[in-house]
Amino acid sequence: MFCLNCGREIYDNATICPYCGYAIQNNAPPYSPYDKQKTDIFKKVGAVVSSIGTVIVLIITVYICTADNDDIADLVGSIAPMYSISIQNDTPVGYSTSLTYGQAFEQYFDSCKWSEETINSDPIVRFTGIFDNENGTYSKVEVVFDITDMDGGEFYYNIDTVIVDGWDLGPIGVYGLMEDVFNISTIY
Repeated sequence: MFCLNCGREIYDNATICPYCGYAIQNNAPPYSPYDKQKTDIFKKVGAVVSSIGTVIVLIITVYICTADNDDIADLVGSIAPMYSISIQNDTPVGYSTSLTYGQAFEQYFDSCKWSEETINSDPIVRFTGIFDNENGTYSKVEVVFDITDMDGGEFYYNIDTVIVDGWDLGPIGVYGLMEDVFNISTIY
């Protein structure tokens, strides 16, 4: 058998380890030096993870204490995308539909992705998806929502740009997209 404390091999009937003086229990399960190595590794990994967590908490604390309100809002916005979620859950104005942007776009496009970005320090929401042209070809569609942030955490938005396969469709493209997506989507 092996000593639970130092891991050295000792006599099976020993009550005290002759190497380190550890008191051995008579009905203790068999123990090997490998078990001690595993325990030591877990202790080291736990210490490293704890240290990393402490450093991260300290960095966040220093950032929050030294940042102004706009910086904190940007940090929170990057952690929890508030614009894209709000737009996805909103219904367009001027269309007789109960479908949200998220529902309609998910029905109309494949491989849907919503993201938040900043262009020239102005926030935008970018939707990308794939459209089946029904002739064996597919088009990549990008829809850019322009965000106007207001005081008090409120904002409003509009569709600024519709890009299909790299081509900006202009204001007519915005109108055409909304007509297609929301008129066709209401059939489903």
